[in-house]
Amino acid sequence: MSIRTWSRSPVLGVANVRRTTESCRDALGFSLDPIDGVSQHSPDEPDCVYAFVEHAGVWIYFQTRRGERTVRQRLARGEFHR
Repeated sequence: MSIRTWSRSPVLGVANVRRTTESCRDALGFSLDPIDGVSQHSPDEPDCVYAFVEHAGVWIYFQTRRGERTVRQRLARGEFHR
């Protein structure tokens, strides 16, 4: 008989993943692995789009909210007016 251990970690949508994870690290003491813990940007996604932080066995995942990125991209191109 094997024993399974389950854990849950939230995935939170944020406007700026890099700034959020760095704030968690600097203000709250979470660790941030700059190599494996942060997804790298691509030509379509110039900013970090996914990352995680860890503190005392607690993991929190962050990802870019897609809807807000779309609005920002449209605003930058002049395609969208509020």
